[in-house]
Amino acid sequence: MRRLYPRLTADLMLFRGSPRLADFTPEVLEKARQGRMAIRLKCLLGVFGKALAALQGRAGPMVAPKHGVKTVAQCVESGVPEEWARWCIRVYENSTTSASHLRHIFYDTLIIGRWLAAKHPEFVNPNAWTRDTAAECVAQVNRLTIGEYCNPRRSRRRMEGKPLRPSSKCGILASIRTFFCELQEKEWIKRRFDPFRALATPASTSSFRRPPGFAGEA
Repeated sequence: MRRLYPRLTADLMLFRGSPRLADFTPEVLEKARQGRMAIRLKCLLGVFGKALAALQGRAGPMVAPKHGVKTVAQCVESGVPEEWARWCIRVYENSTTSASHLRHIFYDTLIIGRWLAAKHPEFVNPNAWTRDTAAECVAQVNRLTIGEYCNPRRSRRRMEGKPLRPSSKCGILASIRTFFCELQEKEWIKRRFDPFRALATPASTSSFRRPPGFAGEA
């Protein structure tokens, strides 16, 4: 991922219309995040912003995410393993991804957590994941039905058991890719695989996109 930082810097310079790092204000970084920048580059904005903050003598990250409070207890009550929930909360509280995107990531990773609780409790620590685990995750997402591994308190009973739309599958896989990208970029876990390769959307569904306003079940 480090090889992408020169590209990120170049894209930001073009976006801002200036080669000066001092012009990369929090507002500029947030606008870039909400724009059409490649997801791989957006994943780097958090670390990039913190580095700029340090260089400019600022306290804390340059972009402060605005989102509601989530707790490990809430996640555990909905069937998510405590250890996985702690990692979800950590990403949620430290990511500088836009609030709407972060909400999708959070809820989608909780879905994966409930699957882990049922089928693979040995992998509730993201650091234990391998390419094989990622491949099985992709296969499971492809098999998901509506309501499966969702918060039982918020399940849609009228729709339960019906096949999940391809666009929703794409969204969940995009969320788990971003989740692992954040963990690896912040060096919270070892880089055992490339999320963009190991968690890539299968060709059969890759042409679909998540519809605007879609929200996963917490």
